[in-house]
Amino acid sequence: HGWSSAFFQGTTKETSGTGELAQRLGFEFSYGKYEVPGYDSLPKNDWGLFDRDIYKFVLKKTTELKEPFIVGINTNTTHSIEIPPDDPKTFGCEDFASCFLSAFASADRDLGKFFDDYGKLKHEYPTIWVLLADHTSKHEQRSRIDGFRIPMLIYAPEFFDKKFIDSHKVPASTQRDVGITVAHLLGVDTSEMLGRSLLDPNAPTRSEYFHQGVLGWLIDGRVFEVSIDSGNVIGCYDWRKDTAQKNDILATDKECHDNRERAQGEALAIINWSQEKLFSGTIGKP
Repeated sequence: HGWSSAFFQGTTKETSGTGELAQRLGFEFSYGKYEVPGYDSLPKNDWGLFDRDIYKFVLKKTTELKEPFIVGINTNTTHSIEIPPDDPKTFGCEDFASCFLSAFASADRDLGKFFDDYGKLKHEYPTIWVLLADHTSKHEQRSRIDGFRIPMLIYAPEFFDKKFIDSHKVPASTQRDVGITVAHLLGVDTSEMLGRSLLDPNAPTRSEYFHQGVLGWLIDGRVFEVSIDSGNVIGCYDWRKDTAQKNDILATDKECHDNRERAQGEALAIINWSQEKLFSGTIGKP
């Protein structure tokens, strides 16, 4: 559709088949650590290049891409507890946790510098940035839902004013909502896409996790747990207040009572639909 595209990784471009997948999805170019000039002389962790050197390479390549373009960046610093030798250990490195936090701080600094450097470049069109983790961490998992929560940020300063940002509240969401939200910003029709725009305050909540035969289905401030074996709702929790999911309020809470059948129907419908698409090989087809 006239867009240039490239996918970047701090590891090899073949890691977990990610580069090939990106190109199967339509990305024109795929780059890994070995495509970065001077790779052998650059500092590395166990996986590959640190984020700062990935970002420098991305900045160079974006000046070569014809606009408009879409770029994906699979970062690398937080895959390990190592940081560049000349980078400060913000939280020290006396144990695994402090080393891990120092790696996060290093990644944050590099990301901030990347945004600053990108902002100094001249581009024909405004940019939408989506920051999204591809998986969760084993640290600080207090409940089942914690095992599936990942950070996500859409940064698009040319598209939002401060009044909207201050007033808009985003409910629980899922990865499916990210593409639709970006499409909404670009004015693309999303009527046939699965998910909802996070910019639409009236869009229904559809967010879920799956854990050992139980599907967790989030509706506003409640998470309903549905047994895949029986198809029944077996628990309901106030996931914002009861962060450890210790207090099942299915039998006593009005919000749980009023939304029980809706949660059961929606949860089972989407799992059946998605599994049917997966095993029939018809994902992405009407």
